[in-house]
Amino acid sequence: MSLSTKVKMSLRKGQEVDTLLNMSAKELSRLEVMQKLSEKRMSQKEAGAMLHLSTRQIKRLLKAYRKKGPAGLVSKHRGRKGNNRLSENVKKQALNLLKTNYRGFGPTLAHEKLVEKDKLRLSDESVRTLMIAEGLWKPRKVKKVVTHQLRERRACFGELVQIDGSPYDWFEGRAAPCVLLVFIDDATGKLVQLRFVESESFFSYAEAAEEYFRRCGRRGRCADAVWARHAGIGYSDHLCQYASGQRTRGAGQPDPARSPSQGDASASDFQQARGQRVFARVHAGSQPTLCH
Repeated sequence: MSLSTKVKMSLRKGQEVDTLLNMSAKELSRLEVMQKLSEKRMSQKEAGAMLHLSTRQIKRLLKAYRKKGPAGLVSKHRGRKGNNRLSENVKKQALNLLKTNYRGFGPTLAHEKLVEKDKLRLSDESVRTLMIAEGLWKPRKVKKVVTHQLRERRACFGELVQIDGSPYDWFEGRAAPCVLLVFIDDATGKLVQLRFVESESFFSYAEAAEEYFRRCGRRGRCADAVWARHAGIGYSDHLCQYASGQRTRGAGQPDPARSPSQGDASASDFQQARGQRVFARVHAGSQPTLCH
């Protein structure tokens, strides 16, 4: 980032003129240090420590400052054309071919043809830039990133249970790859139900839910709401209806959590279940047991 700074430059002895220079923040800090050095208010060692430069570099900058003034601290590359810029001859050849032989081609395909068939040396981004400038290609609009605010977790244990399935080779070749169904309490992140099944389906979720409601319902610790992360399941309503049939066995009647943002806060809990606790049990010697 360059800043326009008005500085006084000496043209002749005893004559000064105000000149506008474009200087970066780094160059401005160097100018301030060089002024202090010229006035002997700072040593070269202190200047090097402040600018993170060696004493040799400080001497070089001071020499340029004394010879040319503030302009001696401005980068010589500013305003010059890049050494790796595309030559005008290559530009003309590429544009001619893009408008005739490769009209209607996309930038990537056009670049491949220009390099392979016509032996032109240029990058795909250069081709894209040329095509956009000539109106041969319309750039896609960059989608605006929408940031969703994470919701707060539920206040108490049992208010919401999130369920998800993780397909993986859990037993490392000792059994066929399977799916681990995980029930996680939203408030505490506690794993309240784990079950290995052959596939992720409504029936496997229903059986796991039945087992959970039977076990926790008797203690009065059954979830008030259930949310399924898997969109294909969409079974929150059905699972709750299924679970309500267990009321005679002591289970409560949970409500489906319908908000898609319900799963945001506990995504790390699912990862923890897959990566740490379950693997610890598998490596401890648990036998592969699938629930049919």
